[in-house]
Amino acid sequence: MRKTAYWACLALLFIIPWENFIFVSGFGTISRVSGFVVIGLWLASLATTNEIRKLQPFHLVFGFFLIWQVISLVWSIDREASGVRIGTSIQLFILIVMVWDLLRDIVDLERGMQAWVLGGVVTAVSVFQNYYLRTYVTEFRTSAAGFNLNDASLILAIGIPFAWYLAAKSEGKPAAIRWLNYLYIPAAVIAILLTGGRVSLAATIPGFLFILGTFNSVSSRWRVLALVSVVAIVYLSQSLVPQTTVDRLTVGTVEEVEDLDLNGRKEIWLDALEVYLTAPVFGIGVGSGPTAIQSSIHNTLIAIILETGVVGLIVFAWLVYKLFQELRIQPGSLMKSLWVNTVLIVLMANMLHSWQYRKQTWLVLTFVLISAHLARRTTELRQQTRVQTEPALPAVRYTE
Repeated sequence: MRKTAYWACLALLFIIPWENFIFVSGFGTISRVSGFVVIGLWLASLATTNEIRKLQPFHLVFGFFLIWQVISLVWSIDREASGVRIGTSIQLFILIVMVWDLLRDIVDLERGMQAWVLGGVVTAVSVFQNYYLRTYVTEFRTSAAGFNLNDASLILAIGIPFAWYLAAKSEGKPAAIRWLNYLYIPAAVIAILLTGGRVSLAATIPGFLFILGTFNSVSSRWRVLALVSVVAIVYLSQSLVPQTTVDRLTVGTVEEVEDLDLNGRKEIWLDALEVYLTAPVFGIGVGSGPTAIQSSIHNTLIAIILETGVVGLIVFAWLVYKLFQELRIQPGSLMKSLWVNTVLIVLMANMLHSWQYRKQTWLVLTFVLISAHLARRTTELRQQTRVQTEPALPAVRYTE
């Protein structure tokens, strides 16, 4: 049963990057439906094995944050919205615990990342399909089926460091897998350009910093391919990306930064902070922010302090602190660089979009936890080996 739950979990990780493609009436997205199935299989496996992997402090702090969200329901200005958000948080908690329990070694972790990249391929193909069908969302910008423009492109951006890492570590694996991972990178960048997402385009920078920092980890043949990919991205973007999108990404971005408006976010954040001052300690209730300001908040930190107050902010800061502790403990420089840059992408998504309730945010953080645990286990095994191999001290006889 556990093996079935494991493979079902990987299938879910493959589905999540394109989860909005299929909507099941009465249930929600395909990832929601499949998620309940996978969780059911996992719970059944727990019942048969009567064993679950020991939780980390990060999980416990997340639990505290969840409890505070539930308590905020008492004074929430929109209890219906709060109830929905609490339900989402409960599902996220179960999801991250399940993934933590099922993905236990480096092979499992790399399979999880590969599932994400394969799912990202589906998302990128949908963006290209909508582009050729001229299915624009707005101003000649296109997205994946069922997705917000920014969400689809940010999911693709997260896959870039995953794809490079997997390509660099794919010795002995089928050539098709290595080619797929390398080709994902230019395909993802072009798809992001077609969405016209400025934050998403900026979010590719940590991915490329990771590539540059680990460029010597691949053979010269693949380095040449990487350089050819850069040329291809430049050439194809000039011929494929509409001029209005190019203007948005260049001139429009400069104007937004100079005016400090950030596409209207500045006014939204000021409105949110004004509402926050009416309930600074406890907040206005989880999930109630959009009701109070009649807009998505577009910033995780401001959303948390507005909805859960200073108390919620302290607990969330504790959660972030635990995350950075995990980032410091990674098995090797390659893996550490991977997670630092991937977390930077997630951080950018959360600073300019409302990604605090997105599965993608918490899955990346769970991957970081799994990786850090592998480093701890390696250190423990080395220490045990050292103790076992150290020669015993000779017995000393004392005489009067």
